[in-house]
Amino acid sequence: MRRRHLVAGAAALLLLSSIAGCSGPPGGTPAASGPTPAPFALSVDDRSSWGTLQVAIGDTVVRHVGCDETVTVAPGDPGVPPLPWTVRLVTAGGQTVDQRAVDGAGGPRYLLVFDAQVEEGNQPALGPAPACAMPSPSVGPMPTAGLSSAAAIDAGARLLAGRAAGTVMVQTATIGRLATYATHAGVDPQAFVWALTYSGAFADPSTCVASPPATPCPSQASALVVLDFETGAELSVAVPAPQR
Repeated sequence: MRRRHLVAGAAALLLLSSIAGCSGPPGGTPAASGPTPAPFALSVDDRSSWGTLQVAIGDTVVRHVGCDETVTVAPGDPGVPPLPWTVRLVTAGGQTVDQRAVDGAGGPRYLLVFDAQVEEGNQPALGPAPACAMPSPSVGPMPTAGLSSAAAIDAGARLLAGRAAGTVMVQTATIGRLATYATHAGVDPQAFVWALTYSGAFADPSTCVASPPATPCPSQASALVVLDFETGAELSVAVPAPQR
């Protein structure tokens, strides 16, 4: 696939609201009031050239979406399993091009699918819809064989096992171009890669490589692993610097 997920892209922004009343309990102190949270749903807006994608929760295909289409799935829909979900976008040929954990917290979520990335946000994209992306004629088609999402997730977890304190959990797995996520000497920036994000407690390199290093070493809650799409070879492991 060709999709980015940790790196912010050019098109996903936002909107929602709702009002709740209030009444005072006996004794006269007003009860607190605030916006009523919107019910959870996941919308997939496809702007890619992957062809019709299956939207699968676990092993169950719950929707299909094609270029310039949007589908929405919510807990309680017919045939939809209860939360939490593992959501996968799968091509007609059976290749999982994006996989992510969804717990339903934080209200509705929106996925915007491009050829080079998948963006996630908490509000729909505003403004005119971008034209469906088509692969550049200078870029070859996606390889017919490559690591499955399950194999890529396992390989990334093994790479991180010795670099984290406690359990490492995959959050997203996306096929994209190397240049979207990292650089690697001797590898074509347009080569296909698996880009995987994990949650855990990872050493913060901005302090741990300082001289002298911080003691104890602070940790960050996420890490990005980039693997060769066909072989699973490590191309990059990055722990993002703290957000300031």
